[in-house]
Amino acid sequence: MGGNRCETGGPRPLSYDSGMGRTDPEPHPKALPAWQKRSLERVGHQVLQRSTQIVEAARELVATGGLEAVTLRPLLGKSGLSRRAFYDRFEGMDDVLLALFEDTMARSSTTLRKKIAGVEGALAQMEALIRRMASMAQQSSDRVYMIAMTSEHVRLAEHRPDELSDALRPINTLMSEILEQGMRAGEIREADPLALAETVHSLVSTQIHRNLFREVRHKRWIDDLWTFCENGIRAR
Repeated sequence: MGGNRCETGGPRPLSYDSGMGRTDPEPHPKALPAWQKRSLERVGHQVLQRSTQIVEAARELVATGGLEAVTLRPLLGKSGLSRRAFYDRFEGMDDVLLALFEDTMARSSTTLRKKIAGVEGALAQMEALIRRMASMAQQSSDRVYMIAMTSEHVRLAEHRPDELSDALRPINTLMSEILEQGMRAGEIREADPLALAETVHSLVSTQIHRNLFREVRHKRWIDDLWTFCENGIRAR
């Protein structure tokens, strides 16, 4: 009887196997032999690799056919995975599109950070960042993909706002870092840098979405957008 209780007097945690009933407690990962740890690492890598295959397949489908092109059969065909492997990693298409949106935002943040790395001064960095983000809306080669991500942004805002907030964090963080540096240098007005970044990012995204759908070709709106943002963040 005593063997099923832990030192604190409570019941020892048990794991269950659906076919075998109750089993012995699972060992803590740190207590595993080295070969088992290596096996776990390989399995974890394989799971991530296969999940990445699905997201990359979705990226290709969206780039050519928009969100409507992301259905199970072509996704499995492009990724080379089985239906079971798919549902082991994603609950459904909504989760795939969320993962694709998250990955797109993370990649965009990395690219934008590199593009503005050589720009000096917080205001100049913010201008370079906002103009770069806005110019994406005018790259005709990526238009189908951009519209798809815009639609996904709207869907997430309505149905999965917490996940949207997490997905936007890399760009919000980049903006807030620049704004905080500018506040210390006296270029940017005093405020909560993250809250200010979220406001600016929201405004920029709204204008990008608006002009994508309107198929605006001129760049005057980008000048107007930066002027508006500058007036809102510049120190007085």
